[in-house]
Amino acid sequence: MSDSSSELTYPGHLRGLSLPLARGASYERGEWHVLWDVRVLGFGASDFSAARERVMSWQMHRDAGLRVESEGAVELGRRVSVSIGVGPIAMAAPCEVVAVVDADNETGFAYGTLPGHPERGEEAFLVRLLENRAVVGSVAAFSQPAHWGGSLVRALAQRAQRIVARRYLAAMRG
Repeated sequence: MSDSSSELTYPGHLRGLSLPLARGASYERGEWHVLWDVRVLGFGASDFSAARERVMSWQMHRDAGLRVESEGAVELGRRVSVSIGVGPIAMAAPCEVVAVVDADNETGFAYGTLPGHPERGEEAFLVRLLENRAVVGSVAAFSQPAHWGGSLVRALAQRAQRIVARRYLAAMRG
C-alpha cells in the first residue's frame, strides 16, 4: 500500500470528510453536491454484524448491482474499481479507501475518487449500533463532475447517485 493521496482527484484537505457527513454532520451548501441518506437496517448485535460484513467485504456493492474489482476486503489504501452497466457500456469508477472505522458500535469506510472516475469527491458507508439497539446504515458523499458538463448532465449524475445510495442501503440490510 502506497500513499497515493496525491492521485486523489479532489482537494486533500477534504480527505475523510464524508465520514462525519455519514454521521449526520451539518454542512454549508457550496460548490460540492452533498448526498446523505440513512435507514434503519434492523436491531441488535446480529443485524449489526451481518451489515458490517456486507459493507467491509464489498458485498453491499455487489448486492446493489455493481461490479467490484478489488484485491481484497476493505482496508485503508485499498484500490477498488466499481462499475455499473453491461459490457462496453459499463462505466468504471476507480477509488481508493481513505478512511476506515471499525469499532464495537460503528463500522464503515470512505473512498475517494481517482483519475478515470466520472466524478471528483468522496463517499462513505457507515453502519452504527445505537444505544436503543437499532442498527442504522448511512451513505454520504460530496461530489462534482470530473469533467465539464451542462446542468442536465449534472442533474442526471445526482439522480443516479441518489438511486445507487438507496440501493446501497437496501444491500446493507441484505
